[in-house]
Amino acid sequence: MAFLYHRHLLLLLLHLLLLLLTPAHVAASGGVTFQAILEEARGSNGLAMVLGLRRALHEIPELMFREFRTSAMVQETLASLGIPFQPNFAGTTGVVATIGTGAEPIVALRADMDALPIMEETDVPFKSRHPGKMHACGHDAHTAMLLAAARILQERARAGTLAGTVRLIFQPAEEGGAGGKRMVDGGALRGVSAAFALHVSPKIPAGYVGSRPGMLLAGSGRFNATVWGKGGHAAMPQFTADPILAAAHVVSSLQAIVSRETDPFASRVVSVTQFHGGSADNVIPDTVTLRGTYRATTKEGLADLERRIADIIDAQARVFGCRGSVDYGMMDTVQAAAADDTDTGAAASDGGASGGAASGDAGVSESSAAAEAAEAGGFCSSAGGGTAEGTCSASSTGSTGSSSSSSSSSSSSGHIESSAAEVPPLSEPPAEPLADPLGYDWPPTRIPAYPPTVNDVSMHALGRAVVRKLLGSSAYLEVDPWMAGEDFSFYQEAVPGAMFFLGVGASGENKSGDNNTSQQQQPLPSIPPCSPSMRMPFPSVWRCTWGSWRAFFWRRGHRHRDMCWFLEVDQWVVSRSFSRLKN
Repeated sequence: MAFLYHRHLLLLLLHLLLLLLTPAHVAASGGVTFQAILEEARGSNGLAMVLGLRRALHEIPELMFREFRTSAMVQETLASLGIPFQPNFAGTTGVVATIGTGAEPIVALRADMDALPIMEETDVPFKSRHPGKMHACGHDAHTAMLLAAARILQERARAGTLAGTVRLIFQPAEEGGAGGKRMVDGGALRGVSAAFALHVSPKIPAGYVGSRPGMLLAGSGRFNATVWGKGGHAAMPQFTADPILAAAHVVSSLQAIVSRETDPFASRVVSVTQFHGGSADNVIPDTVTLRGTYRATTKEGLADLERRIADIIDAQARVFGCRGSVDYGMMDTVQAAAADDTDTGAAASDGGASGGAASGDAGVSESSAAAEAAEAGGFCSSAGGGTAEGTCSASSTGSTGSSSSSSSSSSSSGHIESSAAEVPPLSEPPAEPLADPLGYDWPPTRIPAYPPTVNDVSMHALGRAVVRKLLGSSAYLEVDPWMAGEDFSFYQEAVPGAMFFLGVGASGENKSGDNNTSQQQQPLPSIPPCSPSMRMPFPSVWRCTWGSWRAFFWRRGHRHRDMCWFLEVDQWVVSRSFSRLKN
């Protein structure tokens, strides 16, 4: 029976999303209390729904802008709950749904749906059916959590106890594709007063929620540089203009931007991550290409980095008789994702994956494109074995689902009505790309830099207060800013908003938080025993001892080891002692 306790703890944090991202007066209106919502979240229906959805989604990972099966599952679930929605939002796989009458305030809750180009090598029964693709950053969990929260919010709306309107935004292409900007430009935030997002993080222990007011995550962009020279025989370099030598000086000079030109209190990062040139040992090539990323804590800092990167590439190339140029936001990974319609393996079957304990070795290996796609590597969480059972409430065998209305429109209040557009079958994607009313190129080839993720002070204070009221004052952690990027920043540029991190780490020792670069995992230990704690501030919450959930990996082709945590959604909270919350 111990695993049931773990599930209850999971739902406690899982549906923190519901309480965290809803106006304070909503939870208190009509006699609705925190405790009542928690009890409802811990019910068997909610548990089976969220576990089934998450596992079914984990089986069908899809890359940016190609989340057809995922979007269809979201639409089917919303339709089964009677929630009106608009599919194919902004010419993408995005889905926007509305709960409530459209009355203000309108609060937006956002979940991202895309996966990463990583080969999953776990032994869990619900492992990825799409070779080379994996939900390694928790977006399957984000989508399942928001759908589970939607069920309870819809029930409150039907009961007349939802004082306001909730906008649900299921967006594509967070992993480097700026899908959030597409949704914002398409009107997903029309009439919205505030927006919130929740992201799992192995950098934070399970049982805790972390965030900070102001700058939480850095702005980030990518560059693609080319150095042109004059090739020739390596035995006679005097007759060449060596682009490799010039590019090598470019790499070292770029680091001086941070070390010699930047105020030490103004954090910036410039990293060259790819260097390509030549194909023979005895031939100096004509060209060399460099790729990398740049990050800053302000938009002005990003613009300054772009200017200096271009200056240095041009100047250093000319020093060695070459010429150089740089492009920003070029995304060949997006093009590759758009061209990839050859997913192998069947879509998730009805009911999702069956339960049962997962055992044996589990791990993931890094694909060649993973480093480019995994922008959110600072807080990604891969999937491991789980013991909880549950079935998916949405069919995933190719049936279609739609909302009840036949039209799609937006009223002056910002309420988005439903659409009866046919959902793409889960068995195969549409033959043609979705129409794009905004005039974007398809596939997109140039992606804007992500602005810094800056939490609105008042929205952050609201979320922090809910965390402390729900889990105790010690459950909220004020985290340091991270230099990772997130396209929720585009939402925050449009409306006040805040992002919070749901801890899924086994301990506070995972400093890197990056588990997208591992290959082999040691067997996980058995689930530690749990016992009830009557000193907790609410009943039916269990204090678990936490053991060693560490797993060490050798990165393929490297000599150092990376530490990574594999935690199944229904075991996130098992790995951390809740005794610290009892006071």
